[in-house]
Amino acid sequence: MRKLAVLAAAASILMLTASSAAEASAAVRPSATFAFVRASVPAGTSATLSYATAGLPAGAHVSLQLRYGSPAAWISIESLHADGITRVPRLPAGTYLMRLRVFAGQVTLAVSADRVLTVSGGSGGSGCSVLCQLLGPALGGAAGAAASWLLQDGLPWLVSTLPWF
Repeated sequence: MRKLAVLAAAASILMLTASSAAEASAAVRPSATFAFVRASVPAGTSATLSYATAGLPAGAHVSLQLRYGSPAAWISIESLHADGITRVPRLPAGTYLMRLRVFAGQVTLAVSADRVLTVSGGSGGSGCSVLCQLLGPALGGAAGAAASWLLQDGLPWLVSTLPWF
C-alpha cells in the first residue's frame, strides 16, 4: 500500500514537471501581432499600425511584409523594433495584404495573421474611377499599382500635355 502511494506521488510529480516544461516552452515561442489604426486610408497618406511581439530570442528581427507580384510573394517593406507604433510607407490606391515576420538569419520564427489595408482615391484628389478600382486590385502587385496610377493620374496628365488634345 505504501509503495502504491509513493508511485502515485512520483507519477503526479512527473506529470506536473512535464506540464510545467510544456507550458514554459510554449511561453517562449516567438509571436507577433499587429492592427491598423484605420484599415482604410486615402491615397497619399500613411497608414498607422500598432504591433507587439513576445518571446523573441536574442538576434531576432521583425519586419512588416507586403504580399506583392504575380506569382505572389511576401516582401519586407519596413524593419521594426520588438513593440511599437509605426507608419506604413505611402502606397497607391489598392488593397494590400500585410503581415509581420519574425526571423533570425534566414529562419522564420513566427508570422502574424494577415491584415488587409485599403488605400482609396487618387493622390491628386481626383479619386479613382470605377475602372481603376476594379482593374488595380484585379491585376495586383506592380501591374495593379501602375494601372491605378495610369488611370487616375497618368492618363489625365498625358492627355492634358499632348498638343493634339
